[in-house]
Amino acid sequence: MSTAPDTPPTGPVVVLVDELQELTERHAQQLLSRAAERLERHGWRRGAYWPDSYLFAPYIEGDPCCALGALVVADGITSYEAANRALTARPALALAVDALAAEINRNADDIDHVADVADWNDDPGRTATEVITAMRAAADRLTAQIDPAAVLAAFGHLPTAAGNVAGCEPDVLDRRGGPGQQAALQRHRRRPIGHRHLGL
Repeated sequence: MSTAPDTPPTGPVVVLVDELQELTERHAQQLLSRAAERLERHGWRRGAYWPDSYLFAPYIEGDPCCALGALVVADGITSYEAANRALTARPALALAVDALAAEINRNADDIDHVADVADWNDDPGRTATEVITAMRAAADRLTAQIDPAAVLAAFGHLPTAAGNVAGCEPDVLDRRGGPGQQAALQRHRRRPIGHRHLGL
């Protein structure tokens, strides 16, 4: 006979997990806000995190940054090697990048879907205002309360027990992004840094 509980565990463990998640979200929101302020004060750039970062030059206060560079500097990182590691190793920083990617794709059609924040930042048509605005909007969304009715209205369908969305082929969610832009975020996690940021 199974002794597994019928209900999920409650108590201190659940509270601790909830508090850690809340702290991570709050830190990610602060990183996005501070990064936007940094871009306004010191300038925005395409390409490397900051001037000559791909040549392993450290960040110098006052240098302009790209979107990812501003986020890592906001988290106290000033070296190229540490920046590359931190973008996936630090939970709040990774969440900030994912939130920015989700904001960028919020109203995007499938064909305009962006899988990489670095590539979006480096687009020849991109402007500093667009980057700063997207960062602030992503920060605001991290602090907003989720309205379940709005989520249902936005996505129209819930996944079935088999994990499919009614009326869609099983792999449509992977090809087209699907609810919550999960496909884009997964691609971003596999390749968070654009080739130009690596100096290749």
